[in-house]
Amino acid sequence: MLKKHLALAVLVTLVWGVNFPITQLGLRSVDPFVLTGIRFALAALPLVFFIKRPAVKFSYVAAYGFIFGLGMWGVINYGIQIGVSPGIASLIIQLSVFFTMGWGFLLFKENIRKAQIVGALLARSGVAGIISTQEGNHAVLGVMLIVLSALAWSVGNVIIKKSGVKEIFSFMVWASLFPPIPLFLMAWWMHGSSPFEGLNAS
Repeated sequence: MLKKHLALAVLVTLVWGVNFPITQLGLRSVDPFVLTGIRFALAALPLVFFIKRPAVKFSYVAAYGFIFGLGMWGVINYGIQIGVSPGIASLIIQLSVFFTMGWGFLLFKENIRKAQIVGALLARSGVAGIISTQEGNHAVLGVMLIVLSALAWSVGNVIIKKSGVKEIFSFMVWASLFPPIPLFLMAWWMHGSSPFEGLNAS
């Protein structure tokens, strides 16, 4: 492995890790679905006016946007708000790897090695241990929501593979157009206008 590749891997890990505590800071004053909606709106605009649409069926772009935006990030942010620590959330979301492995076996006939099966079982045991240490219904619910978001992420991975997209950056920019409105509607459905009034106040 080249030094620059190692440096990039460390940088990605750092950005991923910092992402969760910063999210928790934002959740102190902003509704989780509103915060996620703003995040994706900023990811799409204004880049969508300058980045060419990816050369895949637009249904894949829309489906990924909904799954990744609402199903993954909206749910994980809600889970953090109701009691899951950012550190635990960043670990549990990695279950998407094992869900993706299962989808690969079921949908793409990929082989699963014994080591992968052992790893999946160990991960499942670890999540069970985390859930057992959580105190209060809200904390347990939060962990289950993070597991659900991991499942959503794995479905998003399947969509990307099925689409055959090569222009990943363009794909992400255009997919980010779709989550904001459903996320804002979810916030409105759950809490009425208060999340938006609080946003104005902040």
